[in-house]
Amino acid sequence: MPPGTRVALREMEGGLAISVPPAGLLRGSKGLIVFSVAWLVICGVIVGVTLAGGRIGRERDRWLLGLFAAAFTLVGLATLAVSVHMGRRRTMLAITPQTVGIRDISPFGTREQRLARNDIVGVSVGPTGVTVHNRPLMELLFAVQDGRTVGCLSQLTEPELHWLAAKLRRRLELAAAPSEA
Repeated sequence: MPPGTRVALREMEGGLAISVPPAGLLRGSKGLIVFSVAWLVICGVIVGVTLAGGRIGRERDRWLLGLFAAAFTLVGLATLAVSVHMGRRRTMLAITPQTVGIRDISPFGTREQRLARNDIVGVSVGPTGVTVHNRPLMELLFAVQDGRTVGCLSQLTEPELHWLAAKLRRRLELAAAPSEA
């Protein structure tokens, strides 16, 4: 078990339960919350200064400025929502003799996936497709017989992901991925 991990692991006969608590708004969002709040503050200052400046020429110009400000504010609000989702979500994995269940719970709802245990052909650590500070964001990947991969737990550190991947491979009786051997 990696030092400092908050992952709770409970082994039982025939199964395994893994619980990952929320990482927090700053750590879980990989700093995106800071960007979104700064973006919204800057949008607010620009709108405030513009409104305090009095008249803005023609009415059409006011409408264009309002649409422009609304678009930028919506981008900031969407980024803030993504940050809150990333920082406040918790994940639970349950491995039973028949299935592997993955449940993500966030302020915006619950997403649940079930994979037949016999359909899983590999467990590894790989990139999510998102980069943070020019480094790929990594996640736990389940390779399924039909060629799909199902990813989860991108909020964990790489040592935690590799530890969990090894633990899951042993539990599911799978060979190590070539990159993880």
